[in-house]
Parts: sequence; C-alpha cells; structure tokens
Amino acid sequence: PGGQELYQAEHDGRLREVGLACIHDGYSYDGTSAMCFDVSEEAVWTGSHHGSLFQHICPTMEYYSCVSDHSKESIVQMESLGGGVASLSAGQFSIHMSGGASRMCYLDQVGDLGGFMYQHWNHQVLMGRHGGGVFMYDVTRGREGASYSTQHGVVAMTGPLGSGQVALASPEGHLSVFDPRKGKISGDGLVSESKVYAHGFVALESAGNLIASAGYGGRADRPVLEPVVRIFDARMGLKAVSTLPFNEGPVALKFHPTLRSTLLVCSAKGMFSLMDTSGVTSTTMETHFIDMRGDMLAACDISASGDCMVFGGTNGYVHLWSASVEPVVATGVVPEYAHPIDRSVVPYIDEDISFSTAPVYPIGLDEYYASSVGQGEVMSVGLPPRVVDASLLASGKVTDFVTYIKNPKYDENNPPGKSAAGVYSIRNKRSQHRRTGKETEAAIHERASRREKEGGIVIPKKFRRTVIRQQKGTRFEEFDFKAHNTTPFSGLENGLANCYMNALIQVLYFTRPLRDFALGHAPEVDKEFTLLDEVSLLFHMLSTSQGEVCQASNLLRALRQTSEAVALGLLEGVKGERGSVDIAVEAQKDKSLVRRIERLCRFIITRMDREEIDNKNASDDRHCIQDIFCLRQKQETTCLTHKLAPKEQEISTFQLELKYPGDVEISSIQFSTILENSLHTSSEMKAWFDENVRYQPVRQERSPTRLPTVLIAYTGVEDRGLSKFWDFSTIGSFPFAISITFSHVDGSTSVEQADTLEELSEKLGPVPEGHYRDLFLLTGVISYVYDKDEAEEMGKSYEGHLIAHINVPSYYDTSHNLEKSGDLGFTWMTFNDFVISPCAINEIRRTFDAQKVPVLLFFTKVSYLKNVQGKELPAAVSVLSESRFIELCNEPPIQKVAKTNLLPKTFVPFTELDLPKKGDIFALDAEFVAYSAPEKMVLNEQDDWSRTSRLGLGRVSLVRGDGPLAGTPCIDDYIRSVEPVYDHLTRYSGLLPGDLDMEHSQRHLTTLRKAYLKLRYMIDIGCLFVGHGLKKDFKMLNIVVPQDQIIDTMDLYYSGRGRRLSLKFLSSFFLKSSIQGDTHDSIEDAVAALKLYRMHQSLVRENTFDEMLQKAYDWGAVHGWDPAEWSH
Repeated sequence: PGGQELYQAEHDGRLREVGLACIHDGYSYDGTSAMCFDVSEEAVWTGSHHGSLFQHICPTMEYYSCVSDHSKESIVQMESLGGGVASLSAGQFSIHMSGGASRMCYLDQVGDLGGFMYQHWNHQVLMGRHGGGVFMYDVTRGREGASYSTQHGVVAMTGPLGSGQVALASPEGHLSVFDPRKGKISGDGLVSESKVYAHGFVALESAGNLIASAGYGGRADRPVLEPVVRIFDARMGLKAVSTLPFNEGPVALKFHPTLRSTLLVCSAKGMFSLMDTSGVTSTTMETHFIDMRGDMLAACDISASGDCMVFGGTNGYVHLWSASVEPVVATGVVPEYAHPIDRSVVPYIDEDISFSTAPVYPIGLDEYYASSVGQGEVMSVGLPPRVVDASLLASGKVTDFVTYIKNPKYDENNPPGKSAAGVYSIRNKRSQHRRTGKETEAAIHERASRREKEGGIVIPKKFRRTVIRQQKGTRFEEFDFKAHNTTPFSGLENGLANCYMNALIQVLYFTRPLRDFALGHAPEVDKEFTLLDEVSLLFHMLSTSQGEVCQASNLLRALRQTSEAVALGLLEGVKGERGSVDIAVEAQKDKSLVRRIERLCRFIITRMDREEIDNKNASDDRHCIQDIFCLRQKQETTCLTHKLAPKEQEISTFQLELKYPGDVEISSIQFSTILENSLHTSSEMKAWFDENVRYQPVRQERSPTRLPTVLIAYTGVEDRGLSKFWDFSTIGSFPFAISITFSHVDGSTSVEQADTLEELSEKLGPVPEGHYRDLFLLTGVISYVYDKDEAEEMGKSYEGHLIAHINVPSYYDTSHNLEKSGDLGFTWMTFNDFVISPCAINEIRRTFDAQKVPVLLFFTKVSYLKNVQGKELPAAVSVLSESRFIELCNEPPIQKVAKTNLLPKTFVPFTELDLPKKGDIFALDAEFVAYSAPEKMVLNEQDDWSRTSRLGLGRVSLVRGDGPLAGTPCIDDYIRSVEPVYDHLTRYSGLLPGDLDMEHSQRHLTTLRKAYLKLRYMIDIGCLFVGHGLKKDFKMLNIVVPQDQIIDTMDLYYSGRGRRLSLKFLSSFFLKSSIQGDTHDSIEDAVAALKLYRMHQSLVRENTFDEMLQKAYDWGAVHGWDPAEWSH
C-alpha cells in the first residue's frame, strides 16, 4: 500500500502517521530488521530479515529501489552515508548507493559480525564479532586493518561518543567502551566489571557521551524484558546516571538528532514516547500509538532534520510519522528521482473472457514470454522452490491436506515477535543447486592452477581433504579406499559427524605408552559410555585391521552421550539427525576447528585419567595416564604488598600452551625460547592470597618439577598472525629434537633444540649439579589445513580440516617396505583420514603460505623410545573371561517391563558344557536402524548421496553351526537405543517402534557394549562366522574380524563376474525355501546362510557346484532375479 492518501490528509500540527509502505522484493513480503533515513536525500532505507535493502521516497513512501544482498542473512545494522547506505549482516558488510548500485562488499570468513561504526574522517569501519574481538576495515583499500581482542563478544555497537570512543554490548549483557585509537577497553566502573542485563541487550543507542540501553533481566532464571531504559555517561566511568520507566517494555531506541537530550523509546506493540534525559529524574514528553496492523515493531529512526520518524514491523510494514505539513527528511538539496516501478495488479481474467483482452507488458532485451520457449528448451523460472527440513516435517500434523508444524523457536518467555522472527530462515528456505563432486573438484583444480600461474603457493593434493562420494546404485563400502593407501597402516573414514578427531586418534594410537596401556586395559562390561574403554577397543581394531579402513563410530557414539563434550563445544550437529537437540548441539559448537581439537585432546586425556582412577583398586596407586601425559609444575605465589612467606603448591596439566612474547618480533625467536618461557612462567595479577590479606597484587611463578613421557604443546594458531612464526623459512620453525634441563631448587629451566638427536648431543654440555635433563623426539604433529582454493569455492561452509604427521617406529611397519627417514630408524607418515602416505621432512614444517599450520606438537622422551625399541608390540588382553562370558550370555534383559510381559526367549544361551572354542562355526546376521536421514542431492537425473544415514545396531543373532544344537540360536540380542530412532527400517530389519525402547520393549534387550564384548570374545578365541554380506555387518558393528574367520555366502556363490546373488534368491533356488517375506528376520537369515554353506560343501564334494551356480545365473537372466515363492 502507498502512503499518498495519508500524506494528503489535512494536518493540524500534531504528530501523526503521514506515510505507509510495505517492503516487497518482487516475489514475497519480508520483515523489517533495521532502518535509517538518508542524511542527504528525501528517502528512507529499510533492511529486511532476508538480506534485502529497500529505498522509499519520502514523504509519499513510494517504492524506489530494492537490492537483494547479504546471502539471505538478516541485516542487523544500517547507517546512512549521504546518497548511500552501509549495512551489516552476520557474514557481510556492504555499501550501496542511491538506487541500489553496489559500491563495495566485504565477506567475512568467520560469519559472526555483530555491529559496526563507520569513521567518516578516514573511511574506515570498526566491526565487532559475536565470538569476541573487533577489527578495522579500510573501505578505500578494501582490506582488513588492525584487530583487537575484547573480553566479551559484540552484538551491538554505537558511537562515536564524545571522546571518539565506541560503546559495545555483549551477548552476556556486558557494556563496555572501546577506544579505536588505543585498542583497549576503558572504564573500570560497576557496569564494565559486571553485567548490565542478566540475559542480554535488546537495544543500544548513544548521543555525545550519553548511552541508552534496553535489555532482558532475569526472573526465576528466565529472560524478562526490563520495563526501563538505562542511561549511562561515558565521562563518569560508565556509571548509570538515570533510568527511564517504560512499562510497555522498550525494544527500540533513538536519540533525537537536534534535541540531543531527547530519546525516542518504542515498544513491540507500537507505543512510542519521547523522553527527556537531561535531568536526574526524567519526564515523558509525549506518548503515541502506531496502528501496527497486527505487526510487531522491530526498528525505528529519526530524520536528520528532526521532522520525521519512521518505524518498521516484523511483517514488513514501514510507518512514516511527522507533525509538519510538508515534512523534510534531509537538510540538503532534494534530488529528482526516477519514476518508480509500476506494481499494479494484473486484472482478473474469467474463463469466458478471451485472453486477447489481457494486457501485454513490454519486456526487456534479455527477457521473453513463456510462450516463446520451445519444447525441450530451458528457461529461468525465478526463485527455486521452498524446502522444509525432514526433521520438521516428521513432527508436523496433517489437517485437511495442510501440514501444521510447531514453531521450533517458540518459547513462552520470549518477547513479542522474537519467536516469529526466529523462523524466518526456516520458513523461507529454498532448495540450492549443489555441484557434483567432480564439478567441485574441477573448479578447485582450475582455481589452484590459475593461482599457481600467478605466483601463488598451492597446497599439495595429499594434504587436501578427500571426500567419500557415492553414486546411485553404489554401496558405501565399495568406495576404493585402497587407491588412497598402499601402506600397512589403517586409515579412518571421514563420512561421520565429528570425524575431525581422526588425526588425534591416529597420533594417540601411535603414542606407544598409551597404546600399550589401552590394549592392556580390560573394558568395563556394565559401563557403556566410557571413553577409555572405547579407545581401547578402537586401538585393538586399528592394530588388527591390516591396512583396511576403519570407523571410530563407537567412540564417537560415546562422545555424543557425554554432556561435558557438548558444553565444551566439541560436538558438531548433523542436519536432521536429532531435531531440535541437534540444532542446540550445533549452536554450542566451537566455530574454530583449531580450538575444538585442542580442547578435545585435553578433554579425552583428562576423561581417560578420571576413568582410570575410578576403576583402580585401593591397593593400586599407579596412574598410567598421568605418567604418560601429566606435566607437573611448582607454583610459588608471592604477595607484593605484604612481607609474607610465599605459598607453594603443585599444579598439573596434560597439555602445555605455548606463550609468545608480546613485545618482540615473533619471526626472530626460536622455538626453544618460546618453550622455555612456557615451561617457566612468571606473571603479576590480583588474586586471593590468604584469609588475612585476602585479594592482593601477587606474583605467580611456575617451574617444572616432573616432565611427562609425552609432552603435548598447543601452538595457539587460531590467531592467524602466528602462522608466520611456523614457516619453515624462519628460524622459529619447530625442531625435531629438544632437551629440557630444569632444577627443583631454584626453578631454572633451559631448552635446547636441533633437527637431529646427533646435533642436539653435540650442543649439550654436562648436566649442572642439582638439575635434571630429558631429551625429547618429535613423534607427532597435528596440523590445521586451510586450502585457499577450496575455501574460495565452498564459501562460508568451509572450515578447513586436520591432518597428522606421525614419526612411526619401525616395529609398526609389518611390510618392512617403508624408507627410514628419521632418528632411531623412524619414518615420517602423513595421515589424512584414510589417505596415508610417506612424508618428506621438509614438508612437515612447511606452511604453504599459512595454508598448513601446526596445532598440537607431541614430543616423546628419547629414553622411553630407546627402551621399547627392541620390544615387540604387546597384544590386546582378552575382553572377557570364560566365566564372565557365560554370565553375560545368561543375563536377563535390562528393560524395566515386568517379566510376565516379555516375549518367550528366542535362543538357547551358552552353558559351561557347550562353550564356543576355536574353529567352531556360527551363523551371524545383524539388523540396523537409522538414527539420521541421508543427505541427498539430485544431479543429472541421478541421486548423488553425499552422506548416508547414520546407522546403529538394532539386533544381532548367532546360530550354532555344529554339535547337537546345530541350527539353534545361541545369541539373539536387541540393542537398547540411547537416542531417538529416525527410521526403524522395518521392511529390511523386522524391527518395530518400541522394540529398542527401555520402557516398552518386550524383547531380550541389552546394551551395545555387552553385545560387542560377546562377539569380541568369540572372535578372539578363533570362532568362524558364516553369513551373507558379513563385510557390511562387521563394519557397522565397528569390529574387525580376520579374513580367515569369515565365510561369506555372498562370495561363495559368486561366479566372478556379473551381479552378486541375494540371500533370498539363493534360498529359493538352492534350498527351495522362501525367506524375507514382509520383513527380514535375523535368525531366519542366519539359518539360511548356514544351510547355504552346508549346501556349498555338499555340492563341492560332488563336484557339481560350478554347474549348479551357472544354472542359477541362467535362470535369473531369463526369469528375472525375483525368486520363486515356495510354500512351507
């Protein structure tokens, strides 16, 4: 609707609505998120939740221009530049001229921008981040400038204040003042030291030295919009000078440009007041109500002339108010505008009216009518269709062919309009074109080639991330992993959520003391989610897989069930995996992959140490994890204001964070100096000393008292400026050998470095009296790879990946074909998920123009390495004893359902009289359920699955193959589900909703840990397993079985060419029986596989097997591969 009629209404000098418009981009209506008047033109700019900018002519509010920008992200702040506007969203800062022409655009790689201040005197922009920190951006040069750290994140910014400073608001409710000239926080009053609001800000505005704010307080730990506006004076150290009562709850604020002490305060329901803030007690000058038409007010502004005010609503209405007969927005010359776009409605055409009466609109040079497109030709149809997430559709209720979905952002404690605004991105999400893997790889290769020709540095292919791709009709396990690994070492798949930890797993596996301890550790049977047990089982799988690719799915499953891991931001959510829970996990994820892997390493080691202590006997005082990784230091605290005796205490850490000097050029410092300063530190601070003097200035000095077997150093390279230090061309590059000499008496510490142990020995003199010395060899490096070509191709979704360089001892190399390239006969290898290859020494330290930087360095004591060099790798201990195995097989189900409601037992458990032994044959079949939806994209008329459903074990059955009970099930376990099941796959698994539920299942329910350990016991003693497609079953069970213990009927009944025959077809043709009718049954399938194996043995003895197999292929080729049905 236009505002011409309102503008022509008779004015009586009162403040009233004079114009009305609704923002519209030509396709749909949008919601207002920010707005501002132009300071030099008679126009108002409006920013929307979908990232569009609208310009309307004042006072008629006629539409003038619209530009879609900001990648559909909500615009959070706007500022007029005179004939143009600057706008900011979370991932972009843009400047557009009048009419919508783009002048410049800055795309942020992090994507967490929260506010900005444009400095007109030097054309630089100060921008703040949600995650903390502010930085300058030079608009003239188009590049980032100086960056500064802040104690808290930034969600709003206003200024400049009277002294050139800027006010910052944090997500936690802190208010601070930042000085761009000094780069530090000023003001030490109550507000800067504590929270202004318990649950964050809703509005922040400034004029001169006054700062006005509105936000959420707390009531019973729930956010409540405070009914007051707080006024602060920056000259008084951010002290609150007054509060302005506003019972409706303020959501938008704006100081008057000419009456600087007058503040416009607005509520969500459309009430606004002009308040005087000049005195200690404020007064309300005027109160008015806007006809919001059911809308919620979201933004406001006052024109530079002071004549007009504008208000924007969440549904797109823009209201212009003024008290003047001829209101003026700007103070300069009014420009002439082009004629606005004609948006008249197409007249209605009835079925009985000829189409010739319909108006024909003129078209441009690049436009055409749909009737002009020939058959088979392609034309653009505008916006792609909207899509709804599968997890939301599943929760919807259908009424009269309409699906109603509950707002996932709804919270009864939210202020008005917040819940509706929170789902703008969900309601307006549209399908996106996604390239095929080959298209993406070709684009990256082309970009890399072009940059290399221009003199840039391209990272080698073996350091790039290789994605497991699957085409239609191709099973996931048929990806050719061996083409990427010709070594005897096993890689890890990267198609699972949280597989960023693969590099850390590999380094820990090749850490000999941890490997020996883990393989010698017997897992707890009754504890399902212990990381130490899962690490032990995973290490056993890696040690027996003989170069086959493995999955860390069970370890990742245990990690997902750990609340601490979620709280630390270590987990990443998967689209549609767990609905709203998964959204919460993704929201808490640390956006920095470098910080995430550092915290994960510390967390896993700390958790394993805690679990080791919990499981120890009272008489066992050994702490193996602490002996391996724990660095012990003496902390001496001295009071600087009182002559008191220093206090000493012992502290310990599993990870040493390197400390860099702040006043020295980093590239001129050696690694040994930084490590020395990190081991022996001294700092002054204000801290608690004792009950008498309480908090006082103190000096804390730390020095090592015991060095671990494996010293882990964190480089802190999330600061991109530190990457220069790690370049191989500077003397700061990390060494391969170090020595650490320290004293328990005076705490003195010295570090020497060299590239080989021989060079290090030549540098060292005798050990001083009273000192201790240890030599360390670099045995592992986890590096962060940020491929510039891939990042440019993938945009904001790219976060880089992690690889591991590992100094592998010769006793790990079972092939004896690897060239020895390091000290002690070790070989440097690169582990990039499942891509494993030897690595030259110079490539380990090279950064490739900051595209590969070290994150974690692992140094191992040389004395330990020499001590174990001639010793064989120990084998894993047995997971169960015979008696414990019998107990597990005869345990009752774990669910809480009354025993009278349980279905009859479907198996005869093992007893002491028929214990399994080496060579015994058992038929196995497993059924699985899906815990997440597959991520699918359709390209070139075929399905390209980028990630399959995350499957979990639902049921596992074993049938005896020998003895008097041959053909009788001995194990039939239903596996308790610890998270919601996305799809029970009933057609293929036979499992029904409720079968895996602790509260409702009538089946023999047990835990995954118990079922896993029973299988591991039988594998370890040498049992043979018969089944159909066992490779997939064992892979999903996350267990490795030696090839000579597997009898797969899929391979037995394969001619060597053509298709592989299904179990259903083989049972019908060879056994004359029908299986897998309506659903599958794991016992039925296991029995069928066992009978097929016996049939194979019989036909081989009769020398007729090849003939019968050929007949089966011939019958299938003629009659189809659907088997005949046989009556029982």
